[in-house]
Amino acid sequence: MKFSKAVRKRWRLDTPMLVPAQWQGSVEHFYHFFFGYFMPITIWLEKNPCPRITVRDCGPMNPWFELLNKQTEISLIQPGVMLQRTLTNLQKNQVFWGWDDPSHFQSKNLKKFRDAHGKRLNLPVHTDSSETKNVTVLIRGESSSFFDSQSEVLGSGSAARSIGNLGQIDAHLNGYTSLSIIDTAVMTPEDQIRAIWDTDILVAQHGAGLSNMVWMRPGATVVEIQPPLAPVIDTIFSNLAAACGLKHSVIPQTDAHADVDVATLSEHVRNLMVYDIAVVPQIQGTKLFQFIRALPRGW
Repeated sequence: MKFSKAVRKRWRLDTPMLVPAQWQGSVEHFYHFFFGYFMPITIWLEKNPCPRITVRDCGPMNPWFELLNKQTEISLIQPGVMLQRTLTNLQKNQVFWGWDDPSHFQSKNLKKFRDAHGKRLNLPVHTDSSETKNVTVLIRGESSSFFDSQSEVLGSGSAARSIGNLGQIDAHLNGYTSLSIIDTAVMTPEDQIRAIWDTDILVAQHGAGLSNMVWMRPGATVVEIQPPLAPVIDTIFSNLAAACGLKHSVIPQTDAHADVDVATLSEHVRNLMVYDIAVVPQIQGTKLFQFIRALPRGW
């Protein structure tokens, strides 16, 4: 037994292998990748700078790794190889447990995450909004073919949820504000961050794209268009808004693919610009739970 341990230690790989243990879903999908893997890696590297790391191949999410510390060499390995190395203790590893759990978003970690990438991209420090409101509307296009046949969990994009007429908001808000209508799924990670950084009001259907609210300044506003959803899932983005210090309001949608009343939605956005009627959501749970959630996150 002692001989076996000595041999294993001698041949153990010293490059840290960063292992996702997400709350649910797959890290090949944006929400679970973003919070369950990319965010803890970013914060871990801030605290533990090292020349090399090994990460799991996350398919279409891999370009996000290019935003990590440029001094760190990143090696991708397949999930099966990562599992084998974890179970046999062949490589030194760090496991990230459940960072995508929507009941445990942490304000301090979200700020560290936002600040780290803002600094890396030389983005301006957030300040109070100017009189001109920047409104960004997220639309959902068709998912890439990867999610139709290769992904661990099939389906994404407009196949999951959609609002066919959301782009028509342009005609109602034209002239009232600075308006951008974008599909973050077809943008580079850097462009996604830059597009949301100075957004004052973010409008989007419930879905992974709303994760980008973390780049907004505290005090900005999120409008979530929400179809009927299961408990816990329905509060993901209100919980995130609360942790980010963002105002949040909900526009109901009759089903996951129904059109919305664009005129009513536009009027709601105009009221947000003029009267600032949205509020920061309450952090859910008892006082004890809120206190525990505010403690520094363990790895």
